[in-house]
Order: sequence, then structure tokens, then C-alpha cells
Amino acid sequence: MRIVLDTNVLVSGLISRNGYPGGLPRLVQGGRVTLVTSEYQIAELRDVLFRDSLRRFIQPVEANDLIHHMATVAMVITELPEVALAPDPKDDAILATGIAGQVDMIVSGDKDDMLALGDAEGIPIVTPRKGFERLAHLLRTLTQIILLSSLLGDNLPCPPYQGGISYTTGRQDDASEAPLTRGVGGLGR
Repeated sequence: MRIVLDTNVLVSGLISRNGYPGGLPRLVQGGRVTLVTSEYQIAELRDVLFRDSLRRFIQPVEANDLIHHMATVAMVITELPEVALAPDPKDDAILATGIAGQVDMIVSGDKDDMLALGDAEGIPIVTPRKGFERLAHLLRTLTQIILLSSLLGDNLPCPPYQGGISYTTGRQDDASEAPLTRGVGGLGR
């Protein structure tokens, strides 16, 4: 699963490690979820995280760690498509990041602009709570599948793929996609 965390969610997660914005990066760190960002968002983070108004909440070392993490661990999109969907043009770059990165969801705390859109070219835009719940559910399901696979080995029943909900993205798909097979971590295409 691929996700974009809006800049406001990343900043909120640094200010308070409690709550959904603070929990999302921890769910992403497990390696089963790919965090997608862009050069634009990394530059925006550099600007926002070092603002005087945030200095009492975010230490420079924390800001640098997040920027370094985003630049080295996340999938960084270098070329963004032209997008004009959001009421605030600055949000279009985040939407373009999600579209270019073919993400499964964009997580934002911006109720007036981003969340009001509902989706961007079919990609759901969800609150930090909804994003956390979806990721937690996915990770629980994958953990159960991996546990079953390790217990049953090659005897794991794998019915023929008939289309429906994709095990990897949680999106509706069709039977024309390649069936899932056991691979690295118990799942693969």
C-alpha cells in the first residue's frame, strides 16, 4: 500500500507523538506501507518545520530527522503532473504527488480544502484517524496471512483469484489483474 501524508499531518505528528498523526509514521515504518512524497513536499517541510512559530514545539534535530527520513526512505516523486483540483493551489502539489505515486490514499487534516474534496482522481482523501484505522486493519490482516503461511507452509489454501477487493491495495479491482501468489513476506503478484 502506498500513501501520502499531507504536510500538516507530518507536522502534527512531530508536535504530538500521541494521537493519529503521531501514530501514522510508526505504522509506515514497518516496511509494508510505502510513504510517497515529492521534492515539492520536502521543500515545504524545510520551510514549515523551521518557522519561528514552531520552534518551541519542534526541535531542529527532529525537523532534520524527518526531512532526512522523507528524502531517503520515502518514494520521492520528482516530476509532478499539472493538477488544479484543490481550492488552495498549494494543496495541488500534494494531490499531484498522490496521483503520480499511484497511492491508495492521501491522509490530511485540512478539513476545509483537502478533506472537502473527498478524493483526487479516485484516490480517497481521508482524516488521520481514518488513515490510521485503514493501515492498522491492513497490517493486522497481513500479519495474520503471514502467520498462517508460516504455520501451514506450502499447504496454505489459495483459492483462484476472482477479482473483487485487492489484497494489496484494498481497492475494488477486476479479475483481469494477475492473481496473488505467495512471495516475499507471504504475498506477491
